[in-house]
This record gives sequence, structure tokens and C-alpha cells, in this order.
Amino acid sequence: MKYDTDKLVAIVERSVMPSDDKEIIRNTMTDLKTQLAKAKAEIVSLKASAVLDKLTGVYNQTGLELAVEKIAKTAEREGGVSFMMVDLDDFKYVDDTYGHNEGDRVLKSLAKRMEESLRPYDMVVRRAKAGDEFVLVAPCASKSDAYDIAKRIRRDIGRDPKCVAKDRTGRFKDYPVTVSIGMTWSKGVELIGDMAEEERLERMYTILDQADRAMYRAKKHMGKDSVAVHGEIPTRGFWEYVVRTFKKVLYYRTNRRRSAYKAAA
Repeated sequence: MKYDTDKLVAIVERSVMPSDDKEIIRNTMTDLKTQLAKAKAEIVSLKASAVLDKLTGVYNQTGLELAVEKIAKTAEREGGVSFMMVDLDDFKYVDDTYGHNEGDRVLKSLAKRMEESLRPYDMVVRRAKAGDEFVLVAPCASKSDAYDIAKRIRRDIGRDPKCVAKDRTGRFKDYPVTVSIGMTWSKGVELIGDMAEEERLERMYTILDQADRAMYRAKKHMGKDSVAVHGEIPTRGFWEYVVRTFKKVLYYRTNRRRSAYKAAA
């Protein structure tokens, strides 16, 4: 049963009871209203903390699992859904060279950039078992649309790739931040329909495994800073591959020469 404290106070005010009793009841109702507001705020906070990653503020694995039915309905409405696995390139090097605090800063920055690159109804999830991997859920009508989204995210993250931080010796160094993305697209029929929640989750994780395998194939066959699609042979135009490789080699050699020059000076 729900009680409206304001209505109860109004009833008390119209009653014939002594004024002292009215004051006691009025104060009690005010305290009760304050406590109820605090309890509601705490419940909202607890719900949010249960589905959000503490470090980055994006959804966690629990948030993804709770949203699977909503994802299925959105896929049915939009005509399909894409799952993307995003892996931060060389994160172990960043963590080992610059420390965990810098690694955390990079992860938070990466999550923010992905949210800015996506649409309001898309979903960013940080994987529980791999701290440098994220899952993106993007409802879209075709595989080409999903591929365009993945390319835009990779490009936006690598647009300003240099980060500057102190290494463990106290010297400032810059380093590139890029991601490798594996994606899969589905009409969502696997998730639609009457089924047990456990079966729906199992089907979703099967789709995620496809994106995961595509991501690892992208790293193996295409190098880093790339996008691969499940079911397609990872290829890249010859000259595009040459240009990217040349830029990476030039960047690292220039950085090494600068470090050597500073050390000699």
C-alpha cells in the first residue's frame, strides 16, 4: 500500500485533534518523507553500481546480461544487431612501462572516446576477465552499416594517437594508443522469441565468441589498429598496409633517436 505523506498531513491539519499532537504528527511525516527519499536514492545508486564498471563508468558484464532481452527487441525493430570486440593494442606494454595508474587513465579515456563515437542507444561494456577489452553492441540494419561504425570507432580512437606519461624511471615519453576490432552482425533471430533466460544468454555469448575470434584474426593477419569481420578473410589493400606499417616504423625509430639524443646531451 502506498501512502502520500502530503495528503496525510493535510488530513491531520483538518482534524480536531490538539495542536501539539498535530505538530508531532507533522514532524513525523516530514522525517518519514526525508527517509523515504534517501532510501530511494540509495536504491538507485545500488542498482547503478551493480551494472556499471567502477573504473570507466560504462556497463559491466552484469549490465550486458541484464540487457540481453532489450537487445533482442531492439535488433528485431532495427533489423539486426552488431557485436564488436575491441582490444587495446599493446596495453601490457603501457601498464608495465608507465604503471597501473597510467593504464587506468588510458582505459577511462578509451571508454569515453567510444561512447562519444557511438549513438545514444548503443552500448559499451567492459569485459570482466580482460581489463583491456570492451564489447560494443550496436543495433543496425546491415553488416555494411556495422562495419562503418567499427571503422569510425577505430579511426576516432587513433585520430590523436599520442599519449604522454612518465615511465618508471621518471622520464616523459609518448606512445600511440590504437585498438583492434573484431565484429559480427546478425539479424538477431537467435535472441528473439520465447526462451529461457539462460538459453538467450548462451546464444548471445556464442555471437560474442564470433566477434572475439575475428578480433584475434585481425591481430594475427592484419596487424594492429585494424577491423576484421567474422566469416570474412581478413585482408587489407596492399598500399594501405605499406603506408600504415611505414608510419609505425617511422614513429618508433624517431622516438628512439630522440631518446638517444637526449641521453647523449
